Amino acid sequence: MTRFAFFIIPISLASISFQLTFIREFFSVNPSNELVLGIFFGNWLVILSFGARIAKFIKVAIYPLLILLIGSILPFLIFLIRLTRHFLIEPGGVFGPFEIFLFSFLFLFLPGVVIGGSFVFLSSISGKSPSFVYSMDCLGCILGGFTFSFLAPHLGSYHILSISSSVLILVAIFILVSLYGKKLLSTLVFLSIVIIPYIFHLEKIGYSIQYKGQDILFSKFSKYGHIVVTKLGSQINLFENGMLSITSQDIISAEETIHFALVQHPDPKRILLLGNGLSGSIKEALKYGPRVTDYVELDPLLISVGKRFFPECGMLDKRVNYHLQDARLFIRKTKNKYDAVIISLPSPSNAYLNRFYTKEFFSEIKDILNEGGIISLSITGSANYFDERVVLLNSSIYHTLRSCFSNVIVIPGEENIFIASFFPLSYDIGDLIEKKGVETLCVNKFYFLGRLTDERINYLLSLISEPYKINRDLLPVGYWLWASFWLSIFSANIAIIFGVMILITLFAIIFFKKPTLSVFTFGFLGFILEVCLLILFQINYGYLYHWIGFLIASFMGGLAFGSYTGYKKPFSLKIILSIFILYIIFLFGIVEYGIMNKSLFVFSLFILGVICGLGFSSCVGVYKGDIPKKASFIYSSELLGSFIGAISVPTLLPYLGFLYLFLALSGFCLFVLFLTLFRQ
Repeated sequence: MTRFAFFIIPISLASISFQLTFIREFFSVNPSNELVLGIFFGNWLVILSFGARIAKFIKVAIYPLLILLIGSILPFLIFLIRLTRHFLIEPGGVFGPFEIFLFSFLFLFLPGVVIGGSFVFLSSISGKSPSFVYSMDCLGCILGGFTFSFLAPHLGSYHILSISSSVLILVAIFILVSLYGKKLLSTLVFLSIVIIPYIFHLEKIGYSIQYKGQDILFSKFSKYGHIVVTKLGSQINLFENGMLSITSQDIISAEETIHFALVQHPDPKRILLLGNGLSGSIKEALKYGPRVTDYVELDPLLISVGKRFFPECGMLDKRVNYHLQDARLFIRKTKNKYDAVIISLPSPSNAYLNRFYTKEFFSEIKDILNEGGIISLSITGSANYFDERVVLLNSSIYHTLRSCFSNVIVIPGEENIFIASFFPLSYDIGDLIEKKGVETLCVNKFYFLGRLTDERINYLLSLISEPYKINRDLLPVGYWLWASFWLSIFSANIAIIFGVMILITLFAIIFFKKPTLSVFTFGFLGFILEVCLLILFQINYGYLYHWIGFLIASFMGGLAFGSYTGYKKPFSLKIILSIFILYIIFLFGIVEYGIMNKSLFVFSLFILGVICGLGFSSCVGVYKGDIPKKASFIYSSELLGSFIGAISVPTLLPYLGFLYLFLALSGFCLFVLFLTLFRQ
């Protein structure tokens, strides 16, 4: 029955494809930030842990049927996600953290319990060590990551999950036939033929509900997300990952973005636009007659969509040069100099966006500005009332800009527009527009009579002038403040997350035995450090999608190698914990001194996986009990530690920064090492 251990490979492949597809869909109806991702992974990991813990109480005969059931309902879960947005959220609204926790838990519960329990089930019926099954599990995760990376740009969620469902159904059939003979084969094949086709009808129904009342003109996935273009009356709407991004009649935002900044320069001949060109900002910038207009956009699909459905936005003008790459990477590599750099990106709501609002990024922009050059950006504001966290966020960005430029002005509004330069700047924007003779529909001197009063300007400056922390790459204050603001909108408190972290960690420290406490620690440290390395890679090299499959495969490959090596020859837990401390110190050193390149990231993730894999197998070797008990307790403890890691990253990282977080983790590992010296 040894062959049953290998069935974990296709199950893990389907599991990873499901997770990544679920995340893509979940982000299409919820805010895309690390807190939401932490809630999702936290739920998934704790459910897997629960499934592994209760698996030994479920009869062997039932598990293949449960796998068959999960294979049948996966696409339907995506359908339910889309229904929740339509029926439970008002147009333009989003779920709060409690609703995200509740619905993700409900949607993930049944798949998580079955997939988590399948590890224990396959370990039991195969008779192989959980260490061996764990290494095969890692191999399946590698294959699943590569499979999703290949399919995601070309197929929709239902089609990807139809493949995952088919894999799970076939696995269930093979197990049932192996256990109970070929008499079941014809029945099960007939059942699968009946089940699978319904999947392909769900996608069309889901879109018709999600965009009810609108004509869908275009729908396509790129490797960066899902683009949908709809028509409502005479208005054309563009949705990115389910969220309304641009409308064809939003003239004011385009005029504000461009004219507030460009009228400050006497003759802007070289303009660099970063993002949101479909809104009309390109068209407005061309009114100044620049010799060079460079537009940087990450997703080439947005360029083709803009030219096709938003021709009035200026994208068809041959004077525009398109650069399809990460904006920060472009600025770091370009040899061009500019009179104006206009950043039209969302506020720093996640780690990816925060890197466009740091001192390091502003310094890079400063290096490509001509004499008298200006930079412009916008941050979440308010027309009249300012939340304390919004004030601190704006204060942080204001002082971050002041650390790089001598002159900074802030134009108050729903979006506060920051303009910075080494040369004098003016609030008399209406008069400047009139003197330059720039034609505008909305933004003129009459528009500013109520918008730009001395009282409003002085009030905002009085709020943000108090010095606050500078936003840095390695200390993402902006992201932390935006996350706190987002939680406050829903009356949520980040202290609840800290409380859960502390209580579960204390429980593990007090009640877990040496092997379960150690594997809890490996899961906890492994998850946090893996995510930290991925974010650091993103900060340095741009958008993560290009490399995510390969980087995760490096970690999982190390995990598979380490667990298999430990299966052959277990190591002392004291040695592995000591190596872990040295590894964290190594990460501290390369981050502190900026010794980072792509090869080093791949190597670091692989070594991290090796350490965690060795730790898992060594804990299996130390733990006393039969195979089902070992598989259940060790695997569930490791997943519980990973759960704590998942909810720790989005809370601890932006607050402590990378370096202090590494110090805290090395201290925790040293403490666990000390405990293992006196615990059985």
